[in-house]
Amino acid sequence: MIKPKKTESEGRKAPKPLPVPAPGPVPPLFRPIDWLSLAITFVVVWVVYLLTLAPELTLEDSGELVTGAFYAGIPHPPGYPIWTIYSWLWTVLLPFGNMAWRVSVGQAFSGAMACGLLALLVSRGSSMLMEGIEELKNMTGKWESAICLVAAVCAGLLLGLDGFMWNESVVVNRIAVTSVPWYLAVLVCLLRWIYAPHQMRYAYWAAFLFGVCITLHQSLIVAALGIEVAIAAGNPRLGRDAFLGNFIVYLVDCLLVVFTGDHMFHNIGAKPGLLFLFNAIGIGSLVAAIWLAVRTRGLGTYWKTVLAMAGLWMLGVSFYLYMAVSGMSNPPMQWGYPRTVEGFFHALSRGQYEQPNPTNPITDPTRFASQLGMLIEGVADEFTWVYMFIGLVPFLFFFKMQRRERAWIISLSALYLCLGALLIMLLNPTPDRASADLVKVFLCSSHTIVACLIGYGLALTAAFMATHYQQFRLWGLAGGMFAVVLALFCLWNTTGKHYFGPAGVIPLSELPHWVGRAFAPNQYGLPIYANLLLLAIAVGFVLALLVYRQRGPLLVTLGLFAAMPVYSALTHWFPSNQRHHWFGYWFGHDMFTPPFQDAAGQPLYPEMTRNAVLYGGTDPGRFCPTYIIFCESFTPHSCQPKEDQKFDRRDVYIITQNALADGTYLCYIRAHYNRSTQIDPPFFRELFRMVLKDKDYQTNLLARAVAPLDWAFTALGDRIEKRRRTYTSWLADRDFVDLPAFAARLRPGPQQDPVSKYLYENLSPATQHLLDAPGAEASLRRNLARDLNGLLERELKLKRRARDLQQEKAAVDQELADGSTSKRLRRKQERLETELAQLEQARPFYEPERFRQVQLSEYLTDFIQENPQSWTRIRLNRLLLEAAYPREIARSRGGVYPDREIYSATPEDSRRCFEEYVTDAQRRLQAGQLKPGEDVKLVDNRVQVSGQVAVMNINGLLTKVIFDHNPKNEFFVEESFPLDWMYPHLTPFGIIMKINRQPLPTLTEDILNRDHQFWRQFARRLTGDIVDYDTPVKQITDWIEKTYLRHDFTGFTGDRKFVHDDDAQKSFSKLRSSIGGIYAWRLNPDPNICPPEYRPKSHEEYQRIFKEADFAFRQAIAFCPYSPEAVFRYAQLLLQARRFDDARLVAETCLKLDPYNGQVKGLVDTIRGYQQSAGYEQAQITFQQLEEQVRQNPSNFQAALDLASAYLQLQQTNRTVQILEGILNHPQAGADVFRSLIPVYSSLGHYADLQRAVDKLEKQPQLDAAAVLSLAQAYAVLQNVPKLEQSLDALVKLMPTNPEAWYDLAALKCGLGKTAEALPALRQAVDLSQKRLQQDSKARDLLDTARKDERFRALRSSPEFQQVVPP
Repeated sequence: MIKPKKTESEGRKAPKPLPVPAPGPVPPLFRPIDWLSLAITFVVVWVVYLLTLAPELTLEDSGELVTGAFYAGIPHPPGYPIWTIYSWLWTVLLPFGNMAWRVSVGQAFSGAMACGLLALLVSRGSSMLMEGIEELKNMTGKWESAICLVAAVCAGLLLGLDGFMWNESVVVNRIAVTSVPWYLAVLVCLLRWIYAPHQMRYAYWAAFLFGVCITLHQSLIVAALGIEVAIAAGNPRLGRDAFLGNFIVYLVDCLLVVFTGDHMFHNIGAKPGLLFLFNAIGIGSLVAAIWLAVRTRGLGTYWKTVLAMAGLWMLGVSFYLYMAVSGMSNPPMQWGYPRTVEGFFHALSRGQYEQPNPTNPITDPTRFASQLGMLIEGVADEFTWVYMFIGLVPFLFFFKMQRRERAWIISLSALYLCLGALLIMLLNPTPDRASADLVKVFLCSSHTIVACLIGYGLALTAAFMATHYQQFRLWGLAGGMFAVVLALFCLWNTTGKHYFGPAGVIPLSELPHWVGRAFAPNQYGLPIYANLLLLAIAVGFVLALLVYRQRGPLLVTLGLFAAMPVYSALTHWFPSNQRHHWFGYWFGHDMFTPPFQDAAGQPLYPEMTRNAVLYGGTDPGRFCPTYIIFCESFTPHSCQPKEDQKFDRRDVYIITQNALADGTYLCYIRAHYNRSTQIDPPFFRELFRMVLKDKDYQTNLLARAVAPLDWAFTALGDRIEKRRRTYTSWLADRDFVDLPAFAARLRPGPQQDPVSKYLYENLSPATQHLLDAPGAEASLRRNLARDLNGLLERELKLKRRARDLQQEKAAVDQELADGSTSKRLRRKQERLETELAQLEQARPFYEPERFRQVQLSEYLTDFIQENPQSWTRIRLNRLLLEAAYPREIARSRGGVYPDREIYSATPEDSRRCFEEYVTDAQRRLQAGQLKPGEDVKLVDNRVQVSGQVAVMNINGLLTKVIFDHNPKNEFFVEESFPLDWMYPHLTPFGIIMKINRQPLPTLTEDILNRDHQFWRQFARRLTGDIVDYDTPVKQITDWIEKTYLRHDFTGFTGDRKFVHDDDAQKSFSKLRSSIGGIYAWRLNPDPNICPPEYRPKSHEEYQRIFKEADFAFRQAIAFCPYSPEAVFRYAQLLLQARRFDDARLVAETCLKLDPYNGQVKGLVDTIRGYQQSAGYEQAQITFQQLEEQVRQNPSNFQAALDLASAYLQLQQTNRTVQILEGILNHPQAGADVFRSLIPVYSSLGHYADLQRAVDKLEKQPQLDAAAVLSLAQAYAVLQNVPKLEQSLDALVKLMPTNPEAWYDLAALKCGLGKTAEALPALRQAVDLSQKRLQQDSKARDLLDTARKDERFRALRSSPEFQQVVPP
């Protein structure tokens, strides 16, 4: 029998409607069993996380987050200051492991702590719910504790083994996980405050911690409304005034709109969904305030408390100012450049990202309903429909609860509505796979509420069973049977998706077959095992109730509840287990040191050259190398992976190619790599100057008041930056590798060289004495290091001192010039002049005569010519010492950044590139040649550009600026968005590409072979060697369905972890398809895309490049068959080759894995349209008809040319050439026929045949303008300049009013150095072009073309050219 126990609330009368407990001693809320629940949950989850922790760097955001943590910098907007400080502590406190692993341990600790806090909430909340429900008060302490413990641990483990929570707690990829324990700490404070509402300190703590939460993840701001509901549920008067505060903010915004026409938050008016949401919250707050005012019969009595909580919230948010302080030290990761006020607000507002555009449920209810479906389905994927059913149990007891418990359930419900429904409305996701994966990041916090309610449901179920079994048994059987039905549904649904993709459905009759298949060898079946376990738990519960008729099977039930987290563990094991996942490390490391060798044992690719510039594109493409450069290079060798324990590539410059159009990013890059050009204003004074719109700090009281902050933090940042830039440049005792020889060279005497003489003269007397003292080696080492380090820095210190004195003297001079007669000022002026004169006499370390006998490398000579004035001067002096004493002083590796500055794009470059793009876009708009996705409009005769394509084009121009201005650096790129100018320069370089200094007319066979061998070997790491030249597309798509859809690993030789790692699949597929894009570009027949000089010159070359492109794209889809980029690029290549069936196979396979992707659906429909259209079928008929027509009438040249064109599209070049040969040799062929053959032979690269066609055309009588033009084009391809000149001379006579003819003639004459003939032709071309523009505004403007045409470079500076083509 269960003995009743006395409770605190027993015997009390029901509370009045709105009680406020009188102040007095309050017993502790949390009991020992609650803390035990926290401890057990934390330990179990943390152990699981540590066992499945990623060993190194992972993909996506991992690299930049770890780099930000390692240097206490600023990760991607909005900066995450609390996370950065927290993670930095882990890099410092853990003395072993690489930096990514250390931060991952901290991430795991954070995730485990979140689960522990949830267990704490469930354990104590369950007890409170039992106390607050009259029927559940009769519980013994032992059983109540057992129920609370099991429910709490179960709920905590369900959260910990949640797919997203687990996956993101074992890697450093998403910061959302770290926000969860802070958010749960807010709930702990709220629960404590609801327990005793008169103790306001807990509400204040909740407000402050919620402010901290916003610095961890801004999406948590939506929880504010839910917290206000919780406050209103706990204390309606306080909640009333909080809602009133909301309405006041809303009213102020409305007044701003009325009087200024703009919102307080500028982007609200531009987004209809955001405006609807803002109005709904404002008006809803007013309604809530009025309702609560009527109920409480008052208003505004808690305004001080509301203001205090708002102030504490802002105090928590104020941690964002850390970004500005950290930025003053110029850390390697300083995204958004918050060192400046502009950058600070740019980062804080996430300015680089697309702003929210919420769903409007009024105007688009269907879309909102589908998004709510995504929300519910996402919860079901993590917790199953059975557990969600259990989570509804607390609501069955809602009206039996007392006010305090109802307040808590209302609080949780409101928070879930905000963190779930409201947030998904803000996110406005599409149903495709990528969007659904991204939404999980933001919905993680809402899962805590679901897990909490499941825990309460378990506790209430067990408690009701224990206290009222006979009454419970009937309801329990009904609920258990319903759970069995739900479990069967989950098994059926999971089985269909497991074998046939996200939209997979199987007939119910086939369920046993597919379930049985999960137990076959090499078949991955853990999700099906998990659902069988779920079914067993539900069936076990029902059987227990059937067997136990008189006494509740409480122990059995608690055992079944304890088994529930095993379902989550089985379901999410493989996607979440990151143990031995090296994909991120390979992605970053292999860019610098490509693996694999050829048959002769030689590396297929060398290491990346020293001092190279690497353009990163995708997230892993820029973040992985960032980590490798800035973290792996500074990790102790013993902590580096065994593959490369001597890795150090601090010499490489890493630049994000697709961020250069962002002005704050250019500041960031200049601060790293062109420090002397990046001068920033004082942050705090600038902040308050902007607030008061005051251009002069001196007249702004607030700006002057905060000046000490600028002085202090700027000085601190300068010291940190100095340490980072100099690092190993400072001499240590061990750096004197041959101390006796070094001392001998320093001693005065005949052997003393000029450098040694200078060093000796600048040593302290004590050190000079030690040079001759026997047995004082240790002291000599210390003294030499101290003196020489002072010498390394002395020059820079003197220059800075001189600069300060000059500024001080200028101020004194100005006062005296203004009429001051102060003797004190005169004396100060004389003192400053004397001190400056003394400083000017100081001799620098480097003087040409002094180093005349020292062999200086080209690198060091260039470094000297740069004459660095920042901390890199110390680095230069150390390198000079090493050059002067190569055998006596050890070589140092330098600082965090490369030694030398490179040219970085300036604001002027950015403006010029923008204008250049706008001009080009306007021309293409008029010519109807805009690129897909390019948003260019003509509004009021002004061109407006927007969108991603425009930004990427500007980025491309800026990458070209940096490339051109740094000719001595080699460049490499990991492509994100194709940049047109790069394609002629690109060749494969392992997993990335090299940007060659000069364009390559062709890709040699060696280039193609190396790339092929490399990726054949690399593929073995990932998927196994399943793709070769001859592998049919159908075989690859069958393998994809077998491996990725059905999870059948029979015969699989790759890495199974790769098949379960979506990020790795997408990342490596992107790399491979980018290289395939090099080949596809050279095959593109459109001369506006690929100029003829870069296309294949022969049929054999065409086939070779096409075969390599085909191979690359087949590998790309094997790596990631649902990658839209790989699928669309490959489909385009296949359609170009008229391989419609293969293109359809690729697209349909992608659709099976991503069934809700609208773009892929459109591609499939397009290909089907090609195949099903009358044109496609007619093409097959026409093909046969053409063959018959040519056979019957060989003189039907048009039919023969059409047939040759058809064969050429099918890549059947041999047959094409046969038909063309017949046309060329036909006795009846005339000028028109030969003219038609010229472009065909040119595209094929058959130059001998082209020359024959030209010879025959030349012999035709009375050639017209079209024929002469064809000859000119042929001579250009054949590079027969004399004949080309003759043709163009003849062409302008036949077409005297054609501006293009005159223009081409002028360009040719210029290239031949015939300036006197070029200028009149160019003048004629420009005049004719301008006349044509007056008649047709969309015509080509040759004047504008001439300004950019590189062929006129030799003339551009001449006055005569500038008269014709004004700058």
